[in-house]
Formats: sequence, C-alpha cells, structure tokens
Amino acid sequence: MIKRTSIIFFAFLICQTAFSQITETVEKKPVNEIKFNFIPILREFFPEINYEHINSKKIGLGLAAGVSLKDYDVHNFQEKFRIMPYIRPYFGANSDFSFFFEANFIISGIKKMDFYVQNEIGTYIPRNTVYSGFGFAYGAKYQISNKFFVEVFLGCGFYFNEYVYPRVGVSVGKQF
Repeated sequence: MIKRTSIIFFAFLICQTAFSQITETVEKKPVNEIKFNFIPILREFFPEINYEHINSKKIGLGLAAGVSLKDYDVHNFQEKFRIMPYIRPYFGANSDFSFFFEANFIISGIKKMDFYVQNEIGTYIPRNTVYSGFGFAYGAKYQISNKFFVEVFLGCGFYFNEYVYPRVGVSVGKQF
C-alpha cells in the first residue's frame, strides 16, 4: 500500500514539474468595432456610423446611427435621422473572412409631405413623424490588417406601415 501511494505521489510530482514550464500565450482579439458606412452618404448625403461589440461566441450586438445633412423639399418621404440596433451571428472557420446574417430594428425621424386641398387649391404641407420597423441583411466581413476590416452587406426592412427601407452598406472600420 505504501509503495503504491509513493509511486502515485512521485508520478504526480513529475507531471507537475514537467508541465509547469509550459506557458501558453493567447492573443486577445479585439471585441469592439467602430465603422463608417459609405453607401448612405452616396445615396442622399446621409452619413452612418456603426458601433459593434462581438462576444466570444461570434455574435455581434451593434448600433447604427445616421442623420441627413441635406433637406429635400420635393420628396414626398425623407428620412431625417436613423437609430438602428442590430444583432449579427457570424459564420465561418476563417478568422480573416466571415459571413453574417443581420436582424435589425429601426427608429427613423421622417419628413413627409402631405397634400391638402382647400378652396380648390392644392398645397403640400410638411409633417415630421417617427416611424419604426424591422429588417434583415446578409453580408461578409474581411480582415484587411491587424485591426482594420471591410464589410459588405445587402438587405431591406419594413416600417410598420407601407414604406420599405434599404439596408445596404460598404463599411470600413477599426477594431479596438
């Protein structure tokens, strides 16, 4: 009995000494991203900035925000500002390139031109309102360098009325 106990104890000490010299270096991957979407600024001078936090299970929670810098009086429907929280699960084994599916919720400030007829004269009267809705997008993210990336996505969403909004983007961002 003593012989067996001393052999087990001796084996335990050898294992402890052998494995105590091994140090594992784990590179900490950045989990926060800030990015700029170029497509809305080309569409109607509507810059959009995104912030996203990616957890260890490759699920990103983000917020996109934008504001219109130009006023169009001739449009029947113009988006003045946008706040859009979203969630993105990422797919793919490669850490430099991955696909994602996005589900988003939108809150937009809208300038709408209403047409009224009074005394047989028609006039357009602007009305500001807030619309909300939900949408989906599909895209890909490519790691350019250590902390910079490019992502491309395409989708659409539906306000809780008759209007549709596009979710299109080519974003460049930095991880930190």
